[in-house]
Amino acid sequence: NKVETKTLAGEWTRTDAPYQLKISDVGENGVMKAGYFNPRSIHVEKSTWTNNTGGLGIYIELQDLNYPGSNYTLLYIPGKDKLAGKYFQAVEGMTYDVEFIRTK
Repeated sequence: NKVETKTLAGEWTRTDAPYQLKISDVGENGVMKAGYFNPRSIHVEKSTWTNNTGGLGIYIELQDLNYPGSNYTLLYIPGKDKLAGKYFQAVEGMTYDVEFIRTK
């Protein structure tokens, strides 16, 4: 039972820091629009979604000062209405477990 991709649209806040992910225009073939804020806007180079047997997932790649290729690989958790997964911090070369909860 696949989750509707439009479920991804909204504003999400990371549970461990005041970082926001704003997802809109979730379209066909993995296309979507995403904004990332910390609280200032960070340039999103690439944002895509996938919907397969593993569930509804998203990939966000950042390209900005202090964010050269840092990225999020997240999975939507239907029962909890949250996004959970990994954040790769490119400057440090470290990967962190992260979660986002819907705030809007």
